Amino acid sequence: MRFYTVHSPQASAPNSGDGLVFVSDGFSWAAVAFGPLWLFYHRLWLALAGWVAIAGLLVTATLVLGLTPTAGFFIYYLLLLLLGWEAPSLRRFGLARRGYAMIDVAAGGNADEAALVHFSRQQKPPVTLQPRAQPRTPLASGGSSAGLSPVETNP
Repeated sequence: MRFYTVHSPQASAPNSGDGLVFVSDGFSWAAVAFGPLWLFYHRLWLALAGWVAIAGLLVTATLVLGLTPTAGFFIYYLLLLLLGWEAPSLRRFGLARRGYAMIDVAAGGNADEAALVHFSRQQKPPVTLQPRAQPRTPLASGGSSAGLSPVETNP
């Protein structure tokens, strides 16, 4: 069971379902496998620019420090693992910059099940709790002050 955050564009009504984006919470193997292509696909331009800058610094550091290509590969792989862990946060950040608001968190085995959970919650009317009015009975003279049944006294 995974958790998905539900994001809606600010322009549409939150319950309409138009343009909703479900972002899975957890490690992203696709981000590890495809790295910069994954960033490009999800239109995360700032993260892609950061990725290019860090990869350029990595290549430069490998050449300047005289590291072996194997060491450079392992450092690059660690960078890919970091991207895999931070991929959902980067997607949420990118959606927020484009004007999306997080409206719900839904759980499901996949995005379709999470969508069913989200829309089933949206169709229920909101529950409002109202306190019940309880009648107050005045205490009889000589009655109990602890709220128990009044005791009558005969003179």
